[in-house]
Amino acid sequence: MRTKWREVRAFPRYAVVGILQNASLYCLTLMLLWSGWSAWQAMLLLYPVGVAASFAVNRLWAFGDRARRKGQFGKYLLVYAAAYPFAVFFTRTEEQLGMPSWLASLGAMAVTAAILFLVLNNWVFGRDRLP
Repeated sequence: MRTKWREVRAFPRYAVVGILQNASLYCLTLMLLWSGWSAWQAMLLLYPVGVAASFAVNRLWAFGDRARRKGQFGKYLLVYAAAYPFAVFFTRTEEQLGMPSWLASLGAMAVTAAILFLVLNNWVFGRDRLP
């Protein structure tokens, strides 16, 4: 039961962090698009910035994990490293299918965020993991 309550609390907090972070990154994306960049190029540049900025806030506040666990940051980076090419590829595919760049960026952010929450909650910050 404790795990379920933690998940119920974690999701809205993760959403707040994600919305604020992604809104900031989306504004930067729009500036790059207006400067002549494509959405996938903006994603290529800004994705690592978002990953670096979000670890501490997600760990300390969203998932409420104040314990220092060996390898936790490495797992976090691994999850985002795996999601990174997916996000760039997904954005590029959406653009190639004719979706406007601004909408392709939003779509990729939404799909990637949902997948990331599940993995972060259950593997990286999960307290009740199987050994």
